[in-house]
Amino acid sequence: MRASTITASESATEVYCRFVENSFRADEASATDYEASIWGKLRIYVLQLAGVACVMNAIEQGLQPSVVTAKQMSWAVDIAYYSQASQLRMLIDIFGSTNTTSQLTNKELMMLLECRFPNLIKSKLAEAIGVDPCQVRRWMNE
Repeated sequence: MRASTITASESATEVYCRFVENSFRADEASATDYEASIWGKLRIYVLQLAGVACVMNAIEQGLQPSVVTAKQMSWAVDIAYYSQASQLRMLIDIFGSTNTTSQLTNKELMMLLECRFPNLIKSKLAEAIGVDPCQVRRWMNE
């Protein structure tokens, strides 16, 4: 397969534009920065997923991929909404709600993550939140 440019049909563009408008509204109504950041990533992922769907369909038919259809874009949008909902469920599992305005201490955060995900590598978590790994071990042993 040779390299080619994939464009979007007019109807696929309309589907994407509706998604972008809805995602901006949801972004503005987000309770947390984390929740808002999800939408920015998903706006990019939708385009990538639609391109993947186009390529997969073209390969299946033995054709060169060229135009993303409204159906392919709708599939990508559906995946984005599913991903956003899944990430919010994970946030709720970790913090108990999407309202994380009451700031957790690093120790509380580490304890919650340890409780919820016992197989996480503590030194990597310590590095991610900027805490000395020795301090994390002390917290875990208290």
